[in-house]
Amino acid sequence: MSDNGNDAPTLRSCIDPFSPRVGQRLEWKELNLSAKKKGNPSILKSVSGIAKPGELTCIMGASGSGKTSLLQVLGGRSSQYKLEGAIYLDGTQIDPTSQILQKKVGYIGQFDKLLATSTPRESIRFAARLRLPRDTSEEQIDALTNKILSELNLKEVADNLIGNELAKGLSGGEMRRVSLGVQLVVVPKMLFLDEITSGLDSRNAGVVMQLCKKVASAGTTCMVVIHQPSSNVFSMIDHLILMDHGRIMYHGRADRAIDRFASKGYPMPRNYNPADWLLQVPLDEPQQELEKSGFFQEVDGSSRPTASETFTGDLESDHSRSPVTTCDNDKKPGASVWTQTKEQLKRDVTTMIRDKNAFLGRYIALAVMSTLVAISFTFVGRDSLENQISFSSHVGALFLRHHRSYDNHAVGAI
Repeated sequence: MSDNGNDAPTLRSCIDPFSPRVGQRLEWKELNLSAKKKGNPSILKSVSGIAKPGELTCIMGASGSGKTSLLQVLGGRSSQYKLEGAIYLDGTQIDPTSQILQKKVGYIGQFDKLLATSTPRESIRFAARLRLPRDTSEEQIDALTNKILSELNLKEVADNLIGNELAKGLSGGEMRRVSLGVQLVVVPKMLFLDEITSGLDSRNAGVVMQLCKKVASAGTTCMVVIHQPSSNVFSMIDHLILMDHGRIMYHGRADRAIDRFASKGYPMPRNYNPADWLLQVPLDEPQQELEKSGFFQEVDGSSRPTASETFTGDLESDHSRSPVTTCDNDKKPGASVWTQTKEQLKRDVTTMIRDKNAFLGRYIALAVMSTLVAISFTFVGRDSLENQISFSSHVGALFLRHHRSYDNHAVGAI
């Protein structure tokens, strides 16, 4: 099927991640995060905030400021920590770790987790086949895959192997875009991206952020942790959350952050990247001085918002958009067990065929170990079981056989 041919099926808006749709408002109030062991310092300290659909929300801060921790909490990835506070979705308190909510969430960590022997087309199609409703046709899945590849500017490398550290494949920017495409297939209501531009040059970082902004503009509640963005990338941010030592230092429109800093006695020097200045001030100034300047007071203490309040006067209304798509894929049954088994088996076979060295190495090692075990137990069984040494040898042989069978089964599953 041609990507742009006249015979290509029209992509249903319900499975088009770039089609305007109804978004959901995410709020969090007085979040406190710490390790479960007593005596450990707090990671997040009374953090409150809001992220709205249609806006690209970015979390900035120095290393150790709590950026990733906040994203993990909101994305339901912090079960190993002790969490206090409340999180709301459209005014209703939620548990972000619930399976029902996770179906609506796309999450990309700091490191890409892609199969090296797959291509971008195969990775996106595999995710679509397993995660979209089972009534989605093959033609619609192909149309969606082609649409995502086109939007992510991956058509030229769509059929190249992804690769890894040992096998040459896609560039870092291309891998990040593939990871984004894999998450977009479910048309997420909320999208959380951790350090999505880390390790990318300025051009690739700009391309990735433009994609994030386009997804957010469609109605997705999109939150991105970003570290030291260029001035071009910073200009794409709608809403900024600046963190320092587990607290929110600034929460509002990104284009008004510099004016807010200037009003508190920290004007930005001329010819300075705004993002660099916003990060430099909390690094140079102790927290006590920043508190005296009133940075944390506006987003901390008595002025914390309720679940139904707008967080600051800088935030604009949610009703400036006119969403058109209202269908909910989560209410439809997902891929059947047969489809999941078939797709996984096909992927495993493809991996074995393409990675012949690993396939041969695994079975050569298995053959060598089996031979050594056979030689070690060659004479077991010739003596009577009444002999303690012979009995122990029998037990050892049976145990080793069972253990090897279990290992082989586990290896096959992986």
